[in-house]
Amino acid sequence: MRQIPTISEGIDRGFEVPPCSRLDLLLYADAVHSAVGYDGAAAFPIVSFMENILPQVYPDASFEIVAAGSLRDKYGETFPADHFIRLPEDIYDAAAAGEGFARMTVAHEVAHLLWHEKVPISLARRRAGSELPAYRTSEWQANALAGALLMPIRRIVSMDPYEVEGKYLVSASAARVQTQKARKSYRAFLNAKGVCMKKAS
Repeated sequence: MRQIPTISEGIDRGFEVPPCSRLDLLLYADAVHSAVGYDGAAAFPIVSFMENILPQVYPDASFEIVAAGSLRDKYGETFPADHFIRLPEDIYDAAAAGEGFARMTVAHEVAHLLWHEKVPISLARRRAGSELPAYRTSEWQANALAGALLMPIRRIVSMDPYEVEGKYLVSASAARVQTQKARKSYRAFLNAKGVCMKKAS
């Protein structure tokens, strides 16, 4: 398995995309959880979700497992408009075995497919520069949604990062970031859920 990158190696902002907030992504992840009957009692089955649920949502959805290292410096890649995900074999195997970084990588690619499916191609041609706010960049959005999918806000808001890491099979850094953000966002999340329920009734 390749060495896991650290924060000091820099942040790939990806491409400029339409803006969204962390709350938008938390609400979307919660809707996904509800749709598949996931209650947060155990780790979210992200590999099974990619293999079995995505094809039910998108009949043309597919994924390809390629030789380790064949994507060069990429840990995975997604073509949202084509509903296609490509993963190196070492990442896929590690994710299936419950390794945190690999599970986040799969969730990140799934997040691109779900959230960026209808992003116009013209937007994807402009690489996101450092002057853009994070919420307008494809990589921040995919990371935030991946974290919300793997670590349900309703559960982790009352947990410490060590518990989250062990229960949801994520890396220590991902658990730390997500629990911190969950505590800051939970009240807004509950209020927004209440509004959504009123609109639906």
